[in-house]
Amino acid sequence: MEEVKFGNQKEQKTTNPVRDGKYFSRDADARRRRTDEDFIGKPEVEAKRPFDNDGVYECEGAMEFSTQKDRMTTSMVLIVILLLVVTVFGAGILFYGQLESTANISHEESARTRTLTDKLHERGQRARGKPNHKPRESGTSVPVEEFEEHIRRLQANNGLLFSHEYNALSSQADFTWKASLARENMRKNRYISIVAYDHSRVKLSPIQGVPGSDYINANFLDGYQKKKAYIATQGPLPETESDFWRMIWEQDSRTIVMVTNLEERGRIKCHQYWPPEGARVYGDIQVTLKQAVKLSDFTIRTLNLKKANGTDERTVNQYHYTIWPDHGVPTSRSSLLKFVRKASEVNPPDAGPMVVHCSAGVGRTGTFIAIHAMLQRLAAEKSVDVSGYVMSLRRDRNAMVYVQEQYAFIHYVLLEAIKSGNA
Repeated sequence: MEEVKFGNQKEQKTTNPVRDGKYFSRDADARRRRTDEDFIGKPEVEAKRPFDNDGVYECEGAMEFSTQKDRMTTSMVLIVILLLVVTVFGAGILFYGQLESTANISHEESARTRTLTDKLHERGQRARGKPNHKPRESGTSVPVEEFEEHIRRLQANNGLLFSHEYNALSSQADFTWKASLARENMRKNRYISIVAYDHSRVKLSPIQGVPGSDYINANFLDGYQKKKAYIATQGPLPETESDFWRMIWEQDSRTIVMVTNLEERGRIKCHQYWPPEGARVYGDIQVTLKQAVKLSDFTIRTLNLKKANGTDERTVNQYHYTIWPDHGVPTSRSSLLKFVRKASEVNPPDAGPMVVHCSAGVGRTGTFIAIHAMLQRLAAEKSVDVSGYVMSLRRDRNAMVYVQEQYAFIHYVLLEAIKSGNA
């Protein structure tokens, strides 16, 4: 507590606390100000009086009065505390109500799911002996001549079987993603829910003394009769662009497929990781833009890579599809089919994995990879297994083919290929 020094008439100096009830002033108006917030409780008030030559206070003509405590401030504090208590109590009641509501909704959804499953089971039982109407088991191939009818079955009843087949997809195993959760790596993930499984993640060559330098949010994926045919990854961040090019170099990848725009609906979806013109150095890799060909639906960029202080040079082609909306599908199936084929034609057979990315590296990325792999299967075996292949993708990277609309779109593009005679 601050203190103010004063004394009585001709008394030696004494010390009394502020707000002890006694102040002195030569100003009679001070009586009217004794409850003023600007006056009460402040040490720099007129209670400080000059000393005389004998070291005692000069109090001649001074008036003594008593100050009053500021009860308004105390009342306001009590009111604020009361309001806080009422608010917390009300929030607790609201939160409890939401918990009960959520529990009821979850119960209702579970009941609906069980009802849907029962209906599908009954429909399958009724369809015994009628192969043209029996739902096909997930993970089994469909001959090319039956594929169109297979899609009709999935589309029936507002896509009921499409929904059932998509919701039945799962990785069927528990995997870990410790590297993605490591403190030094978390800032390298574009989305906290999209991780890189430990068993299939791409490991960069570690940099001595740099923790987490082997990490990038990317996974190897198998293709049609080819192990590690693809690398699915997120759109690079500013702090991971050097890691991205290091991965391209170390894996000897020659084709990059980009199925997102840099910005969509006002949000940054991918950092521009290539030079807009000329050359730029990323880490210890120099990337030079040699050519950019813009078409109506996609752009093809030819890039030259060279290791710093080295002589080895490589050519990498980037195929950038520009009309694919996030969490959706392109309006033209033939347009995407043309894009997939174009990217496949130039990828050398002895090159490393084809690198595919969108923003998160799961939705549009998974859709592109599934179409690419199933086109190869169509050409070799004249059959398709979309559900089985998407399930295999999800064993190596979570959430591949992110929404049901994308899952259905895979079927439609493959059917377009069959009908056009390009299967």
